[in-house]
Amino acid sequence: MAIAPYSWAKRRKREFDRIIGCYDPDTARSKIIQFHQPNPPELLILKFVDLDEPAPPPHDARKELRLAARDDVEAALAFDQPNTRLLVHCHAGISRSSAIALAILAARMEAGDEQVAVEELFRIRPEAVPNLKIIRLADQILARDGRLVEAVLGRETPKSVERRRLNRDAYRRLHILLRREGEPSGINRVYRLYREEGLGVRKRRARRRAVGTRAPILVEAQPNARWSLDFVHDQFACGRRFRVLNIVDDVTRECLAAIPDTSISGRRVARELTDIIARRGNSNLDNSTVFSRQFAQGALNPSISYGAAQTRGFSETGTQTTSFSGAEFGRLEYACYLLAKAAGVDMARSRLHEEGGRAHFMTQRFDRTADGKKLHMQSLCAMRHFDFNLARAYSYEQAVETIRMLGLGRDAIRQQVRRAFFNIIIRNQDDHTKNIAFLMGPDGQWSLSPAFDVVYAYNPDGAWTSQHQMSLGGKTDGFELDDLLTFGKFADLKTAEAKSILADISAAIERLGEFANIAGVSDAMASKARAAFRQMPLS
Repeated sequence: MAIAPYSWAKRRKREFDRIIGCYDPDTARSKIIQFHQPNPPELLILKFVDLDEPAPPPHDARKELRLAARDDVEAALAFDQPNTRLLVHCHAGISRSSAIALAILAARMEAGDEQVAVEELFRIRPEAVPNLKIIRLADQILARDGRLVEAVLGRETPKSVERRRLNRDAYRRLHILLRREGEPSGINRVYRLYREEGLGVRKRRARRRAVGTRAPILVEAQPNARWSLDFVHDQFACGRRFRVLNIVDDVTRECLAAIPDTSISGRRVARELTDIIARRGNSNLDNSTVFSRQFAQGALNPSISYGAAQTRGFSETGTQTTSFSGAEFGRLEYACYLLAKAAGVDMARSRLHEEGGRAHFMTQRFDRTADGKKLHMQSLCAMRHFDFNLARAYSYEQAVETIRMLGLGRDAIRQQVRRAFFNIIIRNQDDHTKNIAFLMGPDGQWSLSPAFDVVYAYNPDGAWTSQHQMSLGGKTDGFELDDLLTFGKFADLKTAEAKSILADISAAIERLGEFANIAGVSDAMASKARAAFRQMPLS
């Protein structure tokens, strides 16, 4: 048996022995499937509208809507013959055809097998939304005492319920609006055109709203307290594009420079900033994307401090800003990498690249195969359609649920639990949903990617790093041992397994001084981080 729309049935009609067609009552003869060759398949044409119940007024008074009747269902059941190839199709949609097909499937099976018939229907056509009027008639004819209707309703999903509502209501509103404009077409014609065009009511999405409040970075009210820089783009009448680098004093709102050019390199930015600092003195810069990129490329003059504050926060627009000493932060991240590896966290091979008195943390790409081919990668944020801008809106429990949905197995869940515990203890509080990712191999199988962005990130005054971005047990701060053990149980880990993971992390933390020396982290920075780590006594 096959269930198909009109276009498919018209192309494949010669492959079947018997064909049942469901059409609207006013369908023209030229639109009904026809055969011009000898020995055509046997054909049964049923004409009724695709409604579960009579349409309320107003409707076309000249022609009543004809719903499916008992005679239609009985004719379809009598038409079916064993050991024949049967095609059931609709002129528009597949609601009527799937309902007729289900009635035939139920008739072929014994009483009590209604659920089996429904499962077979959805195996043949997974997106089927059977017409309930036909199903009720079939239930009465086959004397199934309502079991067939219950089996269909038991498979209803929110999507199918919404689709059924749209099919029932949307075209009526269009008919009313057309009548107001003087269009004489009846509701039957409006309904037919509506179905042929595949129209539907677009679902309105809720507006995304930020969670919590975002406090602006406090700036001393004097000139040179902080500058902001950004690029603007435009083009000439001939189509040639240019850009302008704007540098503004955030307190006085003075434009310190507006540099236009067709191309502005990182070294050009560094040169302009050096000139401004020579004239006005130093300041903190507020643009992490532009500034830190040039710093990482070694474009800025290392003899000038372009902003020494090692903090993270938000500008008034909600954009995260970062100012740090490149050498010190890179070394700290490398020390945390060594610490994570010792704690059993799976990470890609990483190292420090030192040049010009600076140290850059570098990680080997894990989204490439050994021969350089790209692996498909999706973050947890993208996989689950989360909103990255909603701070503290998502949880580690949702990460574990995603691993289960992908069928990655117990080892991947245990690894994710280990990463969550590690982030909690070392206060990696910038642990948002883009920092968990999944890889698809050449065989189409998903796997948990190596961990990344694992670093001590805690600022009690920071908007994003004063608390964790992902919750655990409903908390984003103030964690206790019971919270971690409860999370372990949620991930199907025994208490002994969860405590073993915590013991591994505690043992690795005892070696923080060793890792800090290897990475070249200053004693002051290492002591500050160690003092902020959470204590989780296991006894």
